[in-house]
Amino acid sequence: MTPWMGLLLLASAADVVDAGPRPVEVPALVDAGAPSPYTLNAHLEPDPVAFGGAVDLVVSLMRPARIHVSVPEEIEPSETLPRTGDLRREARELPGDRVQETLRFSFLALDVKELKTPAFVLKAEEDGAVLEVPALPVRVQVEPLIDNVDGGVPPGTLVVDAAADHLTYRVADQRPWIALVVVVVVVVVGLLVRFFLGRRRRREAARGPPPVPPRPAHEVALERLAALMPLLQQGEVTAFVEKMMDEVLRDYLAARFALAAGTRTTREIVGDLLGVVSAHLDVALVEKVGQDADLVKFARAHLAADQAHAMAGRVRALIVATAAAGEPGAKP
Repeated sequence: MTPWMGLLLLASAADVVDAGPRPVEVPALVDAGAPSPYTLNAHLEPDPVAFGGAVDLVVSLMRPARIHVSVPEEIEPSETLPRTGDLRREARELPGDRVQETLRFSFLALDVKELKTPAFVLKAEEDGAVLEVPALPVRVQVEPLIDNVDGGVPPGTLVVDAAADHLTYRVADQRPWIALVVVVVVVVVGLLVRFFLGRRRRREAARGPPPVPPRPAHEVALERLAALMPLLQQGEVTAFVEKMMDEVLRDYLAARFALAAGTRTTREIVGDLLGVVSAHLDVALVEKVGQDADLVKFARAHLAADQAHAMAGRVRALIVATAAAGEPGAKP
């Protein structure tokens, strides 16, 4: 084989190799037999396009300078190849009173197969010529998956299968973190509740039990009077009369009518009782019992046991009468 034949075969093989997409030349529709004053080429940039990326339909038109070509206002929309942005139009003057005009239509590639740009026509306003822009197939390039060290797909990587009918997204699993946050919140709230409840119990323990309400004055007086009766049965009349006057009658009057009767004389006590408004208070009885007790206590007068017993009955009657009048629920 001669060197010239080898060069010839090499050139033929180079013509067969596909060097990528080429512009589509579309002749203008003009009258038969007349030379066309228009030249129209259409191609895509970039080709191929990445999934989800922008692709431009570039229409290159050579026309006479006096001719203006109009573009349709609306181009048929597509869900998988929607329009984006506005039409970009550039014109450059050429020798021979001609103009080279470039039209760019931008689209988004939202599918991986069977994508085509919409076909439309350009119209020359002066001579009525119609220039057809054909539908061009859009090749979508899918990036290969990059596996991580575990053989999976990194979180956030978009998985695109050219033969699939849907898209699969893999994202990081946040559920363990959410569960951890919930557990921490529950533990913190539980500790706070336990702390405040313990603090409340400590305060209540420090305050101690609630104070016991004071017993009614008539109950205390009647109880003391009953405790003194054995003295009378034992013949200790003087001791009985003195204790009955000081520990029973005086203390009862002081507690029942808010009087300082413990250190006052019988006359002073009677004078204070005269200002007390009570229908059941027998001031004369108080004066009589007080005078008899003073005779026994200070004058050492002799008082028989039956007389002391009668005096105790009058004191008890006075206590019961005044308690029933001033304290609800008092019983004789």
